[in-house]
Amino acid sequence: MGVRVHASAAKHGISAQDVALAMSVNLLMRVDDFDEPRVPGGKASTLFIGLSAGGRMLEILAVITPPADVFVFHAMLLRPEIAERAGFYLEED
Repeated sequence: MGVRVHASAAKHGISAQDVALAMSVNLLMRVDDFDEPRVPGGKASTLFIGLSAGGRMLEILAVITPPADVFVFHAMLLRPEIAERAGFYLEED
């Protein structure tokens, strides 16, 4: 799978290494067709929720074009409203 990370994904201080880690090894949830296409006729984005190397929970949005292109355009700490929309709930002690 070819993962391309756009400069806009780093806007919130998340490194490309943490993006890759959260999308693969530390992936907790994937939601296909999470968001409407950003451009007319484009593909809907996929949400990835995963952990960075330091254990921070991340939200990552990407456009996937089969067979193997993944274009990441957004990465930041997971926001409660995104977690709720995705149906991702953390158990509280």
